[in-house]
Amino acid sequence: MISQLKVSFFHYLYKKNGKGEAPIFCKIVLDDLKKHFSTSVYCKPEQWDKDSQRVKGVGDEALLINRKLQEIYSQFIRIEKQLYEEGEQVSLQAIYDRYRGKTIEHTLCSVFEERITRMKTLVGIEYTHGTYQKFTEVYAHVKRFIPIFNQQQDIPLKHLNYIFIKGYEEYLLEKRQKSITINKNILRLRQMVLYGVKCGYIHSDPFHEYKPLKEKKHLVFLTKEELEKLEKYHFAQNRLEQVKNIYLFSVYTGLAYHETQDIQHKHIIKGFDGRNWIHLTRKKTDHEVSIPLLPWIFRRY
Repeated sequence: MISQLKVSFFHYLYKKNGKGEAPIFCKIVLDDLKKHFSTSVYCKPEQWDKDSQRVKGVGDEALLINRKLQEIYSQFIRIEKQLYEEGEQVSLQAIYDRYRGKTIEHTLCSVFEERITRMKTLVGIEYTHGTYQKFTEVYAHVKRFIPIFNQQQDIPLKHLNYIFIKGYEEYLLEKRQKSITINKNILRLRQMVLYGVKCGYIHSDPFHEYKPLKEKKHLVFLTKEELEKLEKYHFAQNRLEQVKNIYLFSVYTGLAYHETQDIQHKHIIKGFDGRNWIHLTRKKTDHEVSIPLLPWIFRRY
């Protein structure tokens, strides 16, 4: 690793104390950003060597001050190296915060709480109540899983890995959740982690190697008796009654449900045989399709 951080010292002559001594300040520079602070070490102007950025002389006091300055310099270079090795964000503020012991470790639960709190304030504006509720449910599952995974109440984002994600998937399987539900659950978890990636809380996506569960689809066909029972049943809500009618119409015509929804009067034409036909173009394939519209279908709908 080639160090990009520049560390230097200067004598701040404008802040002399009663003894005529001025403080020695440290300046750190990275990516054109600068920060300076007091080292809490003082010396007289005639003792300071501007070129070497150290105190002149070989006395005990001079040696003690110079040793202190060298320790500060070495500490900053060491912190920069540590951040690179840990895969953390290497910025001037991150280096200074670690030097001051003010490092903030972002955790999975803190990100969830940050986002869910924000989502709650935006319900009805950017999010629906249903979306907010689903994320709170996912968070509840995550909070119950973390102690099982690491015997802790939370986990740093940088500790998330494939083992955690696969373990969470297996935890949900043990809870008898279906594959489609688990995939949606993990998708929402990933949205939270990607938010952390975008904010610089974590620098790689731990879901990179993860593959969603394969969803098993079971096709269910209604019997003739079940169709007749559904046809005779009347829902109290007009919306549900309309959905039922569209579904039955698609069954009796052979059209897909979404195609039935899109039918307009312009799609009903007179055929060469004098009967009414539904004529439309399928969106996915651009193929034209014509279906005879039998009179008894009109009588029903």
